[in-house]
Amino acid sequence: VVIRAHGVPPAVRAEIEQRGLECIDATCSLVLRAQRFTKQLADEGYRVVILGTPDHPEVVGLKGYAGDDFVIVETKEEWERLSRMKKAGVVSQSTQPPWAFTALVAHVATIAQEMKVFNTVCPVTVKRQHAASELAEQVDTILVVGGKNSANTRELVNLARMQGRHAYHIESADEVLPEWIAGQDTVGLIGGCSTPMETLLQVKARAEALATAEGREARAAAPA
Repeated sequence: VVIRAHGVPPAVRAEIEQRGLECIDATCSLVLRAQRFTKQLADEGYRVVILGTPDHPEVVGLKGYAGDDFVIVETKEEWERLSRMKKAGVVSQSTQPPWAFTALVAHVATIAQEMKVFNTVCPVTVKRQHAASELAEQVDTILVVGGKNSANTRELVNLARMQGRHAYHIESADEVLPEWIAGQDTVGLIGGCSTPMETLLQVKARAEALATAEGREARAAAPA
């Protein structure tokens, strides 16, 4: 049995052990950290507020450590509906936008008598979002490669569009359309946190081939 990077609930780990199965634990160290903090909050009697996508595997895992008193929120509308709390503990899915975590914490501070916060947003996610913003300043169009359900990939798309750029969210090279490349001087390329380099290279090759077919010199830009 291989536990993927997103981790699993403690009940799943227990079942693996009970069955005596060989286990390869590939859980990301940052996810393990978030799981420990979530359990700590639950053990200390805090209502655990988790910022994340409810059905995301990482969040499903965190729920297993949150005890019986927890709530999952993903949008401003959801956290603004939270009732007042005596003790609130806040954690996040590692790939949620940093600004969303900051905004959630600020709101919970107004409705909780006591609050404890563990910032479990992945530093790589933060760096990638900064890179996307910088890249958007250098190009005409951005191809953002990653799963359609990936929170961090969707945020990269949003950041590019906020700067007035055409941004296209794709999962593979065959989704790149000729009209996205036509007439563009420079096309940017960036991937979500879990996007394989092989997929990025395939998208790059596809974009360059379309530019060449149009009789233009291929010019690709990517974050450092």
